[in-house]
Amino acid sequence: IAYSVASITHISSFCSGFRIIMAIQPSATAAMEATLRNTVSSSSFHFVHGAFSKRFFTTARQIGLKALSYETEWHKAIDWENADIPADIELIAITHTETSTGLMWPEEEIVKMREAYPSALLTYDITSSCGAMPLRWDLGDVWLWSVQKCFGLPSGLGFLVVSPRAYDKALDVLKDKGGVAGWQRFDI
Repeated sequence: IAYSVASITHISSFCSGFRIIMAIQPSATAAMEATLRNTVSSSSFHFVHGAFSKRFFTTARQIGLKALSYETEWHKAIDWENADIPADIELIAITHTETSTGLMWPEEEIVKMREAYPSALLTYDITSSCGAMPLRWDLGDVWLWSVQKCFGLPSGLGFLVVSPRAYDKALDVLKDKGGVAGWQRFDI
């Protein structure tokens, strides 16, 4: 795992202060849950446009968060500007390239979203993007992925990369939240 973390860090050109929090098993679904448990105290917003974005939303609901969503037809581009996202939402979850549909968020739309919601943590599932295309790490706060798609490795290994802002938010959330397993915590 140490070699994998060093290699990912070397090839990815993360922004200053970003850190790989963990390489975890079992892959991206566990990374989704760890992200939610560490960075959301009450509410998250999810763009649902395929099976994996739906899983992220469902996971938030299953762990007791107030999870809101904007679901679009799975074969159409996401018209995110029509979504009713509360101004105080803590986290916005985006599946960058939805494996089940092939839809990808264009970088210019991600830039607009970052500008429109500067206080929310932007979180990306990049399982079908990481390693296949350049990513602007500065446009997100939490990046999670599993290695079985673009890296072509066996499934069962997931990664989480967090910005300093997401790490600080996790420290704040974890102060008031019990019941987060040690292997899921950003601060261990």
